Amino acid sequence: MARILALDHGSARCGCAISDPSGTLATPLPVIERPDSKAGLAALARLVEERGAERVLVGLPITLSGEQGEQAEAARAFA
Repeated sequence: MARILALDHGSARCGCAISDPSGTLATPLPVIERPDSKAGLAALARLVEERGAERVLVGLPITLSGEQGEQAEAARAFA
């Protein structure tokens, strides 16, 4: 099974976790500061390469009412 890099996108920071090769467990990784910046995108690209991620998953946040708001729009644009 492929290792998956999961991202929790935010404008200031991006939370990161990587799955184990079996896809059973996820291990948290350090956050990436300012992920939308050139340096942030380069850091994410290095993370994909260093960890051998074959897929990248970007979380889609929803509001407490179950709808997609501004954060979801930003996550879609980032992805």
